[in-house]
Amino acid sequence: MTRERDKWIEHSCGKEKDDCWICRVKAKTIDCSEGEREYKGGCASVHTIPLDSHSAEVSCPGGGHLVSIHSSTENDLYKKFALDSGVSGTINIGGQFTNGKFEWNDGTNFNVNQWANSFPNTIFGNCVQMLLDSEFETQGQWTNIDCAVKQPYICFRDGSVVDPTSVPIHPKTDAKCPPIQYFTGSGTIFSPNYPLSIPGQQTCEYVLGTSDGTRANVKFPSYNCGPGTFLSLYDGLNTNQPFATFSTDAPSPNDSYSANSNVIKIVFSANGTTAPEGTGWEAEFTGI
Repeated sequence: MTRERDKWIEHSCGKEKDDCWICRVKAKTIDCSEGEREYKGGCASVHTIPLDSHSAEVSCPGGGHLVSIHSSTENDLYKKFALDSGVSGTINIGGQFTNGKFEWNDGTNFNVNQWANSFPNTIFGNCVQMLLDSEFETQGQWTNIDCAVKQPYICFRDGSVVDPTSVPIHPKTDAKCPPIQYFTGSGTIFSPNYPLSIPGQQTCEYVLGTSDGTRANVKFPSYNCGPGTFLSLYDGLNTNQPFATFSTDAPSPNDSYSANSNVIKIVFSANGTTAPEGTGWEAEFTGI
């Protein structure tokens, strides 16, 4: 294709090198059933028939798990989902204490704290519930509960898994990112291996393009990065100077960062000589 729009010319395959090229990648599809809600490339569901924690876990549809929660924004979303579904009081989520250690049922890393005052306290039990009223503590906080207690529960399954019973939904520990990734419209993106740990010795680039006539805008509901990591935001593709850079100084989850164009490029580097600390970040982008 020439610089003149819609005009093609022949050239010799394999002999001439082009300055640029265009690829088409099949979009990740989500197939949520009735009663489920699309979220983070998967499907979340609230179940109002009370079950004990073990029974709830094995009954989650599509090979899913009781939910794991990795940011305050995500916690608020699941709280609202439960309330919108008519659940009151408390609801089971997917955490429990095993051998004195807190773990999520899906194997992802525990990296956010929403405990109510004086909790965690396993005197009350080894499983975890979310409070949906404010009679005793703040709505949305967590407390311990006996795993045998029956109550409503929230599940999440990965919508991209063809056979979810045979594939774990948590990220691979050797996760790597391709040199550059393109996203359009609006959505949520993640650092490699989020929310487990940051793989070292790599640099990732994300190009976020929003609709014509808008300004690309991004915010970070979750950010947990240690020394040796850098995240920089660039206005457009051809700018060498970032307009914002973060390392251990986390952006506020309430702050957003806007370009003057409809394109933001994110460059994330974890190229320290030792494995970087932290679990990575979650970013939401849209046009304004």
